[in-house]
Amino acid sequence: MSESDSKPRDPHHAVLISLRSTFPVFQECRPLAIGIHKAVLERIPSINPQQLRLAMRMHTASARYLKALTNGETRFDLDGNPAGAVTPEQKQQALDTLRDHLAEISVPESPTLVEIESARGSLQLIAHDIGRATASVRLLAPADAYHVLTPSLRKAAGSGVTLDLCALEPVELPFATVRPAHPGHQWPGQPLVAVVDDRSAVMAARVGTDVRGHWSTAPAFVAAAALAFERFGTAP
Repeated sequence: MSESDSKPRDPHHAVLISLRSTFPVFQECRPLAIGIHKAVLERIPSINPQQLRLAMRMHTASARYLKALTNGETRFDLDGNPAGAVTPEQKQQALDTLRDHLAEISVPESPTLVEIESARGSLQLIAHDIGRATASVRLLAPADAYHVLTPSLRKAAGSGVTLDLCALEPVELPFATVRPAHPGHQWPGQPLVAVVDDRSAVMAARVGTDVRGHWSTAPAFVAAAALAFERFGTAP
């Protein structure tokens, strides 16, 4: 059942459903113009301002909106017209908020699957998992990804976590060996595979600057990621 089909649980939830059904920029979760709540009040004077503020807070704090803000370049008004830019500082703040939300979430008891839609998002997920590792990290990543993940890997190494690292290009780290991966295996782009503590995993592919894949705690997915990692570690 979609959100618009479900029964509103409270007044501001009903307001949010109304906004999403009235204005495509809300339904499509596009970055919103600064001060857009004023435009909403002008268009719909009957909306309770307090409930509107709560609805806006719920919308802009959602993971979907924060992801759109992180990946977006332009903000939009109620009619979908460009209305300012998303600044680098705002992107970073949205990313930090996503990271904080993720840090509050322990590995769930039931298997979870999360779609990865950006290079930054994939590395953020991997860095988060590495930061919580207690036993082992297996990582196959492009050489430039290691520059981003080095702080998390160094911390894990210092905590006694076993690191098994691979890359298709030469990578040198002062605290761990990165062995060469074998490029002969089929993969839809540059492989990005991470398995942490055999409890969570990422399997993704980078084509150009785009990264697509998944993160999961499902045992079958983690096992498949471990198998993919081992395959790249041996000659085809």
